[in-house]
Amino acid sequence: MRYQEIWRFHPSGLYTHRWRMREEGTSYKGTIHFVAAIYSVVEVFEFGRRLYRDDDTVETVLFKISLHDVLGRRGSGDSSEDLPYHLQAQHNQVTYSNTVPRTDLLAGVQEQSSLAAISLFDQLGFSEISASFVRRKVQNFLDGKT
Repeated sequence: MRYQEIWRFHPSGLYTHRWRMREEGTSYKGTIHFVAAIYSVVEVFEFGRRLYRDDDTVETVLFKISLHDVLGRRGSGDSSEDLPYHLQAQHNQVTYSNTVPRTDLLAGVQEQSSLAAISLFDQLGFSEISASFVRRKVQNFLDGKT
């Protein structure tokens, strides 16, 4: 009941992954859990890196992450750091899109993941979340320290 996901490979080479907000199966239902959101973004980029790392025919990979039906969701989490838990999402839909050279993916996803999460938070109105917090959580996830 916690995870609801659809994964699809299209004949064109397009890969899509759609999932319900992770918070919906937890006590954080109806919110945007800041750390879980960061981890989800990192998962997208890390999956893309692994999927295309050995495919020399691919020059670039387009990443598009969209959040839908999020207007009014409060920030949530269990971090002891000063995060804007009092704020609510200011938009019902936000999107981050970026085309990344495969060679950049091979070098690692830390920077791309951080930029995507920061952009999504800013669009939602959670701009008080510091870039250093996001970068630290991205690195923690990549290091397996979740």
